[in-house]
Amino acid sequence: MMLFHKTLALALPFFFLPFLVPQNDPAAEQLLKQVQEKYEAYANMKIQYVQTITNPESDLDQTLGGTLYLMDDNFRIETAGQVLMSDNEKLYIYFIEENELTIDYMEDDEVFKPSDIFNLYNKDFKYTQAGTTTIDGAEHAVILFTPVRKDDYDLHTIRLFINKSNYSISKAELKDKSNNLVVYAIKKVTPNLDISSSFFRFDTAEHPGVIVTDNTK
Repeated sequence: MMLFHKTLALALPFFFLPFLVPQNDPAAEQLLKQVQEKYEAYANMKIQYVQTITNPESDLDQTLGGTLYLMDDNFRIETAGQVLMSDNEKLYIYFIEENELTIDYMEDDEVFKPSDIFNLYNKDFKYTQAGTTTIDGAEHAVILFTPVRKDDYDLHTIRLFINKSNYSISKAELKDKSNNLVVYAIKKVTPNLDISSSFFRFDTAEHPGVIVTDNTK
């Protein structure tokens, strides 16, 4: 999944023309509430995904796999060459090959956390249904989100693809004002793992010689 500041300075190496959404769609809201209830019923979850980043203007075309762990607002993202984690107080960014760690505070008013994807309708977004499509033989509703305060986000649109039979998210597409398209295809969700809050904090004792830049001190 993703972590991005309101200016969309993505922590992971990585959103059409303006859409006019006059009001939020009640049917879309009901569907989104069912999605939220589904995922919030889990104590925690592991999400395996494939991320694709494209921009036709710059010939950008990049694909990588990743794993996201969520427990409330805590998250851990494992992807090529790096691990990002947060206990909802601090953000840890670890570069594996370099054995380097950067620590920052999580600023709630500046950061879009992975868990926010399940309750976007409660955030600063307008939303509406944008048709249906079929993914892996299953009918999906497409929900389109646009920021209410467009100047607060480099993000332009989000499209969520929701399986209408079980209210799971199969795909998310994010587009910014520079025409970068980031697509997350959800491959597998495993709920209720045997993990605790310590899983979302970086333990320097497990990484001898790690070079630490701590911006919280």
